[in-house]
Amino acid sequence: MSAETRDIRDSRERAWDCYWTEVHKQGDGRPGGFTRWALPFLRASSSRSVLDLGCGAGRDLYFLLERGFSVTGIDSSLAAVGLVEKAVARLPGDGDTPLKRHM
Repeated sequence: MSAETRDIRDSRERAWDCYWTEVHKQGDGRPGGFTRWALPFLRASSSRSVLDLGCGAGRDLYFLLERGFSVTGIDSSLAAVGLVEKAVARLPGDGDTPLKRHM
C-alpha cells in the first residue's frame, strides 16, 4: 500500500471515529426498527447467536444481549468498538461478548 493510500485510509478512519463519537453522544440508545421487528423471529429460532455487522455504538447489540442472545459485534470504527466494550463491561454476565474491529 502506498503512503498516499495509507494517508487517505487513516483520514477516513479518523473521520468515521469522530462521527461515531458524536452519534453516541446524541443517540437515545434504543434499538433500530429492524432489530425490534426481527426479535420474534430470532426468539423462534433454535440459535441464540447473533452477528451484528456494523454494530456502531452497540444499541442493537445491547438490546439483544439483555434478551439472552450471544452477540458478536463487528465494526470498522475503533471509537465505536471502544464505546461498546466499555458499556458491555458494565452489563451483568460473563463479559464474554466478542467485539471485533474489521476493515
